Amino acid sequence: MKNIVLSISIIFIYPNVMAKSTWNVIPIVNLDAIKNPIKCGYLYESSLNKIVLKLEKFVVNNHVITSFSVKNPNIKKQSSIRLLTKTVDTSKNFKTQSDKKGKYTATANLEKSDTGGKLFYELAIFGGVLKINNLEYQLPSRLPRATSALYLNCAGDLIRPDNEIK
Repeated sequence: MKNIVLSISIIFIYPNVMAKSTWNVIPIVNLDAIKNPIKCGYLYESSLNKIVLKLEKFVVNNHVITSFSVKNPNIKKQSSIRLLTKTVDTSKNFKTQSDKKGKYTATANLEKSDTGGKLFYELAIFGGVLKINNLEYQLPSRLPRATSALYLNCAGDLIRPDNEIK
């Protein structure tokens, strides 16, 4: 019986253990000269897979813009790139801004829906899947409290009207 429980535990825990060991996740908090936040997000780096994934929020013309970018040598022009969480699929909400060899960037104005908040919340709690063409990369779940807290504090201050990027 113990072997069965151990086997089942390994099956469910193994993908997240692998995700945590291959990704380094740090909060993005960019401040202006007077220490107001101008960009907030998460930066995921996997040296094993040579991937840099950035998710950022910033304010332009009184609108909160969310940016999703991926750097990887396997990205070609016209590659299929998407990020999936429990309820968010970036291919449905984001518009490609740059699609060239080695780098993909897309943006979305998600302020009139709960998608932007859900994307960052679900990544921090449940993780997600980054898809580059036919390859899938599991992102870690349960980001450290310090990482999510820095993002949340930054994002809360970011949406104040006086923090617009000019």
